[in-house]
Amino acid sequence: MLSVPKIVVLSLAAVTIAILSVGALLPREYRARQSLLIAGPPGPIYALVADFRQWEKWATKNSKADLSYRFEGPQGTGSVQIVSGARGGEGRMTLTRSDPNVGIAYATERDGQPIASGSIALEFSSGVTTVSWEERGNLPWIWGGFMRDPTEKQVSAYFGQALLALKDVVEASD
Repeated sequence: MLSVPKIVVLSLAAVTIAILSVGALLPREYRARQSLLIAGPPGPIYALVADFRQWEKWATKNSKADLSYRFEGPQGTGSVQIVSGARGGEGRMTLTRSDPNVGIAYATERDGQPIASGSIALEFSSGVTTVSWEERGNLPWIWGGFMRDPTEKQVSAYFGQALLALKDVVEASD
């Protein structure tokens, strides 16, 4: 017969294995997307999204104060934004495509490992530009499956706030 401590240990082990198994089977890819209409042509919007140095005006307004930003390369394709913080590690975002008529695409990595790719698309019609920010990435194995939905919600909310700030900056400069 098993003693109570052995039953407790075996039960905890079984629950742990069950949780890890479920986490390993859940999808880990997240997708976040937000869109916003901004009156006017895409030119002024493109100038703000294609130059990482301009992102502090709209995209990093709500970032943590302990982050520092460095930039490499020229504006446009190949430009790199490097983010580091007090907790250590380094993130990089590289523009992989930059077109004034279409928008930008980027790839992000953390500590040298690819984590996501995304785009900010610009579509002009009838005097209004639709700005759509989308990102896809993979979360770490096991716990990433549990974090997919909260990550999508958090990133989408951030995109929504940043796009509203972008709209404010564009409209203030008119």
